[in-house]
Amino acid sequence: MLQPWFDIDVVESQASQPIPDLPSRLRAVLGAPLGSPPLHELARKAVADAAPRPATAVIAVTDLTRACPDALLVPPMLDELNRGGIPNERITVVVAVGLHRPTTDDEKRQKLGDVVDRVRVGKSSAKLESVRIVFTEFNLQRVVIGRGGALVEGSGDRKPSLRHGHLGGD
Repeated sequence: MLQPWFDIDVVESQASQPIPDLPSRLRAVLGAPLGSPPLHELARKAVADAAPRPATAVIAVTDLTRACPDALLVPPMLDELNRGGIPNERITVVVAVGLHRPTTDDEKRQKLGDVVDRVRVGKSSAKLESVRIVFTEFNLQRVVIGRGGALVEGSGDRKPSLRHGHLGGD
């Protein structure tokens, strides 16, 4: 029950227009991000830096508890990584479950569609170290992981958490 001495603010989101062609917009954002080189250039640099070893890349996605259209978001990311010289065999998509239960194979297919046939899809351990967010636009989060030299890309959202303060790529 609300008491007369409670100080209450009502906060509402502004209405926004849906993006009519999300795959095209995503390709444009990946090709010209704010404050960062395009993903294919980062991939090309990762290939050069990893030589003579083959470069690897990881894309972190949300599980089914988050309404993020990863089946639409991930394929253009894969295309950009391929364009930069990282083949599908060297790319892993990780379902970043945090402290949620592991994702089943059926749930991975439901979340990612044909991506599961294109690249390896694994699950996270929530123990990544040295993670730095480089940019965020349209719920795309580019992160670089220092350990192991893998280029890591993420979809999803970042939000406050009552228990943990902040969730990233959750």
